[in-house]
Amino acid sequence: MTILRLAAAVVALAVAMHAPAAEPDAKSGESRPFAVVELFTSEGCSSCPPADEVAAKLARSAESDGTDVYVLSFHVHYWDRLGWRDRFSSPEATGRQYRYSRVLTDDRTYTPQMVVNGTSGFVGSREQTARREVAEALKVRPTHALQADAQVDGDTLRVSFRLAGPKPERGATVLVAIVERSAKTDVKDGENAGRSLTHANVVRSFEEADLGPSLGGELELSLDGMKDRDGLRVIVVAQDERSMAVLAATALDIPAE
Repeated sequence: MTILRLAAAVVALAVAMHAPAAEPDAKSGESRPFAVVELFTSEGCSSCPPADEVAAKLARSAESDGTDVYVLSFHVHYWDRLGWRDRFSSPEATGRQYRYSRVLTDDRTYTPQMVVNGTSGFVGSREQTARREVAEALKVRPTHALQADAQVDGDTLRVSFRLAGPKPERGATVLVAIVERSAKTDVKDGENAGRSLTHANVVRSFEEADLGPSLGGELELSLDGMKDRDGLRVIVVAQDERSMAVLAATALDIPAE
């Protein structure tokens, strides 16, 4: 080896030793293990506050541990007629839960229900079960990666996304949700009358769409009425169209205009 080549090799070795670790290659479909935790809950349900606390604990643990655990609290609307109208509830959240009831082995619809990565459903207040399912999910190396970007124009949030990795044989869908990291409600009536309830990662708005042949697209969501945007987050989830098994997920902050 010449002196010039030796010097070049030494420089290259020094650069490699001090270079930061490479990020996962999205083109190869590699991404970090993740767990998408969906809680179906209601402020009108007396069994739900313990499950809301489990969801909050999972969100706090993920933040402190640096793990990719994405918590979404969907408030269903079928409790609204029983004495208290949940301000976060929506028929769309109920519809999403109904779809899970058709694909999960536990084909019931109930609150509180927790679903992890679209494949495991159980009573949402069972903290040990929730932590076990999350831990198992974080052991799995995903075959897909999800790239997303967000832009704000007034009260409109535009989120573009693309799924990298093998093309799902049965098609794929994407969920884009705006979540409020922390919320509190003083309940005046119904089963939880007189209680002050706290919620983590409440879904304030969400849209769903087919990914299509290109495995990408864009969705628009309204930010109307969401004043504290620093307390908001965007969670994007790609799922198998038929089984609803989660293929990939990511999260974004709400950008400044």
